[in-house]
Amino acid sequence: MIEKSAPVIGRESPSSIYEVSEEGRVARRGTAPELTTLEVPRHSGKRVLVVEDGLIVAEDTRRRLEALGYNVVGVVGTGEGAIHLAGEQHPDVILMDVHLHGTIDGIQAAKVIRKTLDIPVVFVTAYSDDKTLQRAKAAYPFGYVIKPFEPRELRTTIEIALHIHHTGRELRTREAHQRVHSSLACVSSLLSLQSRFLEDESALRCMRESQSRVRAMALIFKHISRPDADGTLPIREFVRDLSAVLKRTLALSPDAVQVDVDVASNGISADKAVHCGLILNELLSVAIGRVCGRQHSGAIRVNLHPNGQGTIHLRVTQEQADPLPGTDESAASANGGEDFSLALVRFLVEELRGSISHIHSPFPGWSVVFPL
Repeated sequence: MIEKSAPVIGRESPSSIYEVSEEGRVARRGTAPELTTLEVPRHSGKRVLVVEDGLIVAEDTRRRLEALGYNVVGVVGTGEGAIHLAGEQHPDVILMDVHLHGTIDGIQAAKVIRKTLDIPVVFVTAYSDDKTLQRAKAAYPFGYVIKPFEPRELRTTIEIALHIHHTGRELRTREAHQRVHSSLACVSSLLSLQSRFLEDESALRCMRESQSRVRAMALIFKHISRPDADGTLPIREFVRDLSAVLKRTLALSPDAVQVDVDVASNGISADKAVHCGLILNELLSVAIGRVCGRQHSGAIRVNLHPNGQGTIHLRVTQEQADPLPGTDESAASANGGEDFSLALVRFLVEELRGSISHIHSPFPGWSVVFPL
């Protein structure tokens, strides 16, 4: 009978050393010396899937990972099982044995997981021969650990793998956003060129409004692809640049209307950035157009604050005497452009699973609330 001992962390008395084969067979090979204390940082929250067909090794690896503060989401012994469980659990990293029983081995499973799930895989194996290494390299692993391994080695390999994967994903996302920005900027230029051949005032206005929306979307992707934006939309800088774009679209001077921004949030996450950016574009377009078109004075104010209940509160208000158009169907004005803008805002707010209401005092405007 084999006595299971705790992971090799901390101070222990001398105990037996067991050698475990790839098939899970165990043989006693001697006595381990007394261990000194090893300080191990905690890494709670990182989710790890263990793929190992040797029961003893799998259990030992699980205990070591948990002692290091990782959350083991599952232990599986086949390549097919690894692909299935990875798709269900979406772990942060996978520790994959190279040689597995079943129709596909660890290397083949890692290739499928990399292609379909984009989860980093670290190979853990007792084999380090050239043939195995060449096959493993073709799967582009994020690490390669030789058995037997120490806790410090395992932790270091996992953390480096997670860091490289996270950095690579950020770079790929940023490059994609930059390509979208370039494409939208090209579309905006084409719309500008097309508008030169239009003489009908109504058609020209529609073309300019479409161009303004395309420019706003291009501006969104420009900001979230900035290296210092961490994939979020920095509202203060975005509103500043958006206001300048809208003034140019309306052929206004830079100081024609003042737009003040009060922000108590680091930014809007990328999954909500486009919706929030377009909402701001529509509301600011209406507000700036009414101020300058009707010769009203006063600043436009944009406030964005988390309300402490898992939601964000966005307010766009204007210091003027006349009320801004409402958000309900009955409040539609004679201006078709404003009607469409507010209908688009309602649609975008619904997409965010939020709500919108009309503010009457102290200054007229809109209030939008949506989940973080």
